[in-house]
Amino acid sequence: MYQDIAVARGSTYDTLNKRMDRCQANIENISNDIQQLQACLAEEECKLEEERIDEITKKEEYDQLQEQMKAKREEEERRKEEARRIKFLEHRDHVIRELMSTEREYCRQLTLTYQAFRVDTPEELEAEGIDVKTLFGNLSDVINVSQTFVERLSSELEFMEDKEDGQPQAEVGFPRSRVGSCFVAEAKRMKLVYTEYCLCQERAEQTLEKYEADPTLHKVIQKGLETLRTDISCFNLASILIKPVQRILKYPLILNELIKVTEVDNPDIQDLRVSLETMSEIASFINETKRKKDIVDKYRAGEDSTLTRRISKLNIHSIGKKSTRISQKLLNSLGFDSLSRDEEFEECERLFSVLNSSVSSLISNLERVIDSIHETAVSQFNTAQNIADLYKDRQPREVEKFLASHSHILSTVWNQFNEYVDTRVLRPLQGLLDSLTGPARLILKRNDKLLDFSSVIQRTEKNKDQSKSKQLNEELETTRTTYLALNSQLVEELPVLLQIGTEMYTECVKQYLQARKIFVGRATKQLLHLMDIYKRRLPLVTSS
Repeated sequence: MYQDIAVARGSTYDTLNKRMDRCQANIENISNDIQQLQACLAEEECKLEEERIDEITKKEEYDQLQEQMKAKREEEERRKEEARRIKFLEHRDHVIRELMSTEREYCRQLTLTYQAFRVDTPEELEAEGIDVKTLFGNLSDVINVSQTFVERLSSELEFMEDKEDGQPQAEVGFPRSRVGSCFVAEAKRMKLVYTEYCLCQERAEQTLEKYEADPTLHKVIQKGLETLRTDISCFNLASILIKPVQRILKYPLILNELIKVTEVDNPDIQDLRVSLETMSEIASFINETKRKKDIVDKYRAGEDSTLTRRISKLNIHSIGKKSTRISQKLLNSLGFDSLSRDEEFEECERLFSVLNSSVSSLISNLERVIDSIHETAVSQFNTAQNIADLYKDRQPREVEKFLASHSHILSTVWNQFNEYVDTRVLRPLQGLLDSLTGPARLILKRNDKLLDFSSVIQRTEKNKDQSKSKQLNEELETTRTTYLALNSQLVEELPVLLQIGTEMYTECVKQYLQARKIFVGRATKQLLHLMDIYKRRLPLVTSS
């Protein structure tokens, strides 16, 4: 270009010179733009670097803040957990203290009752007409169990004194109070003793009501209560005798409360759970037994015997039930019953039926035999009287002896025999027969309830209407519960009743044979006096 400029002249030179100036200006502009761009780029790089530094700083600050917040939350949770543990420990200590104080007071009240009524010397109360065994049951065993339990609790709860020694509150009583082990150690004895006591409690209440209705026996009870009221506050004897029942039913509540406030890492928690299960089983068994007993007593109480009352009880529902039972009995006889047979009960029922019919037959036969013997004695006396009338004017000595012997047999030997048989044979047999009436009624009710249960099962299985399912299920549960209650009670009690009844039956037969032997011997001895050859031919009878 510069060569062109050098060569060019005139207008061409000027044109080239202008072009060169423009190029130079463009170069300068481009250079300025480049510088500006470089400056902008440097500025942007600085901003980016600053932003990056800011981001790093903010992230570090954020992370630090997060760590601080996390540490704060953890500290707060730790304080809350510590506060919760302290609260649970305080609550646990409170429950344990209450258990200890109430158990000690409960044991004290029972012991004072035992002493006030002199149960340790039952002969004194029995001499005044009080049945100590029925009224107080195994109260001494209950007291022994409670005393042992109190001693175990006392030995396990010595840790509570550490609060006064300045120990940290969070450590007080935590691993050292093994209350559950106290329950576990006494659980077996508690189950045996309290179950026996609770099952006899209702009979004790009935006996106490009978005693309180008798003015003489009521005074005896009041005398013991007056002695007892000098030490404790009690309304009546029934309020004391019911305490063991209330106590054993309260143990599950106490244990459940202890489990709620005992930590899972506490070594006592496992024993507490085992104890709760055991005490709950005892309470459930007592409640279930009581419920079954109530059902049985409902049917054992006896039905109205008058025809008017029986007719008044008839209604559409009762007639329908009887009709259903007849139909179900027919189905059972044809083998359409889905329920399995209870062979144990059926055997007991068979033996009961044999005993019942045997006692009834024996009473009837004995009455006929006694009437026959009496008629024979009367006839023989009348015969002797007729013979004596025949020799009225001149009675030989043999006739007088003959009449005197039969008169003695009828007036003395017969009366003694009749009184002996009536006292030691007929009355016990009649009492046994009367005692079999209640179980016989229960057996009949049990069989009726079995038919009801079987009928409801079949109706439930055949039901297609969902709207009736709930009603049928409720009816099924009711009939099942009633049947099982009656069946279990009979299976439990019938063997004992059969054993006692059989022993009484056997003893009555022995007593009758003994009475008959004595009667025959005494009557024969009187008649042998009439024989001239009595002393010469029957020396052994004479000596006997």
